[in-house]
Amino acid sequence: MMQIVAEAQRPTLVIDGHHAVISNGRFLHMAHCCWCRNAFHVATDDGTIHMGIAVTGKNPRWYEKETPGGRPEAPAVCPNEACGKEMPRRHYYWYTPSPVYLARDLMNEAWTTIRINHPELSGPADRAAGIIPA
Repeated sequence: MMQIVAEAQRPTLVIDGHHAVISNGRFLHMAHCCWCRNAFHVATDDGTIHMGIAVTGKNPRWYEKETPGGRPEAPAVCPNEACGKEMPRRHYYWYTPSPVYLARDLMNEAWTTIRINHPELSGPADRAAGIIPA
């Protein structure tokens, strides 16, 4: 059973030209208990997402870089109620963290705004990414 995580503060979106930054984002990290093998999630706050169109020469490209606010702290005991065993600190493999859904809405807003405000860059970037045929 996944533990309920306290509600996160709303992330902040700042768009500057064809770049955007989402700050104060919450990221979910997933690992597995070394005893029962069940997955558990731990959240970290204050993450950032940098996104937009990078222009190098004549080739604009979409980019996105997600940076969690820090490394999660593993629980001392397995959070799965059926297990509850003490977990050795070195027996974790943290999977790639992902931003929570609040940030996804802002990411969609940023992509849309950049696409509308900079069609001269978004069109070539779409073709380079294979979103539209060349």
